[in-house]
Order: sequence, then C-alpha cells, then structure tokens
Amino acid sequence: AGWKDHDLTHHVTSVQDVFDAISTLTTSTSATFAWRGQASSEWLLTPGVYRKPAIATQADALGNQEALLREARDSRYDLMGQWVLPDLALLALLQHNGAATLLLDVTTDPYVALYFACRPDGLGAGGRLVAVDVTGGSRSPHAVHFELAETRTVRKVFIRLNGRLGLFKPPDISKRIMAQRARFLLGDYTDLPYSTLPVTLDTWDAAKLESLFNRGAPVASRRLRPAIISLEIPEGLKVRIMKVLDESFGMNATTLFPDLSGFASARGAT
Repeated sequence: AGWKDHDLTHHVTSVQDVFDAISTLTTSTSATFAWRGQASSEWLLTPGVYRKPAIATQADALGNQEALLREARDSRYDLMGQWVLPDLALLALLQHNGAATLLLDVTTDPYVALYFACRPDGLGAGGRLVAVDVTGGSRSPHAVHFELAETRTVRKVFIRLNGRLGLFKPPDISKRIMAQRARFLLGDYTDLPYSTLPVTLDTWDAAKLESLFNRGAPVASRRLRPAIISLEIPEGLKVRIMKVLDESFGMNATTLFPDLSGFASARGAT
C-alpha cells in the first residue's frame, strides 16, 4: 500500500515540468492548498507521534501529547514573554524543535515545500510534493481552521474536528515558523494507504489527473479540485531544482532555518 496504489500522483520529468505543475495547481483549480515536501517519495503523510512504536491508537496519541504538554509546561517552555502558550501553539513550537507530535508540518508556500521535497534523504530516493485541499468555510466543510489564538485543549480540538481535517495557523513564535510560512495539519487517525490523516480522494481518478495537467484540455475540464494530489520528483532533478530555488527564490538552509540550529547545520561537515 502507498502512493503508487492510487491515482494521486503526477510524475514530473523536468525542472520546467515541476514549476509548470505548481502553477497549474495554484491557478487552475478552485482550491486553497496546504503544501508538504517529503525528501522520499515513499514516505506517507504521518505525524511524528504515530511513528513511535508505543503509539497504536488515537487514544494512545492523545495521552502521549497531554503528557508531553505537561512536561513542557513543567519546564516552562510554554512561556513567551508574558504569554502562556495554549496547547496547539505549544505543540507547534515543540514540533519545530524536533518533538513527535500530532501535528504535520505544511506550508502555504509551494516553493518552500518543494525545497523540502528536494533535500537529500540519504537513500538516493526521489521526493514528493503534496498538495492538500484545506479550503475553509462552506466550500470545504471537511476542513476546520484553527487560528493562532486558539485556546482549546488538544483533546477539545479533536472533539471539534469530529473526523474532519484541521489546519492550524501558528503564532509567530519562532523565526523558523515565520520563514517557512508554516501551518500544521491535524486530524483523527485514519488507516488510508498513504496517510494517517483524514484526507480523502472523493471522486478523483486517473482521467481527472490527466485532464488537470493537460494544457491542451478545455479550461473548464482543468478547473478540478482534488482533495489531495502529489508530484513525484525524480532523484536526478533534486540538485537542479534546489539550484533554481536558491538563485531565483532565495530559498536555502540559511533563509529557511534562520536560527542557531539552522546556522550551525548549514555549516556542518556535510
């Protein structure tokens, strides 16, 4: 099971093809997307907490997160000046510092996500750029938006979701979150072959995928709205795409990780 078993993926063959496909998704659909770049095309959409061996159910995950939040508050990591971070904001801060949480990092900027999709993974694998429909309001009742001032506990957030996908816009609590235009997906545990989040295919199929990226197709047939779609990027294109992102967009390890950890990592031995 995985991405290959579903009509989710557009296979790009050139650097130009990548940027054309992003343009198509951002200009020729009626959706608002959250974007995620994964350095390996084999990785699924799985928040870090579900990669922990001891976590087998959503109940396990919620209990783990409540314990994590208590430990962080006991260590006073929830304090930002005079502001005490509520649960989602604190989880976002912990996530960006390496903790395994129920949140999945995404961004509003497809080129930031493309950077992460093209980072080397150490396995010589191709990357994957994923776009998830997070259009809010009546146009997409399955997507619940949580703004930066959200004060619900993590357990009450999941009660509010009630099986739907959530999108959290974090406050500007770190330079890295700001630089990466970060957002976070969250949702009830599902057992989809490509995701543990409730992102569904609806009526998507191979014919619609072909029509979406076929520039010769009538405009009306291209104005489709996939709930989720991905671009599979061959390993051989990664270095060339990273060069374009750096030279044309100013995206590199220094600009996207503007903190001490990023500064040191960019100047490491490899």
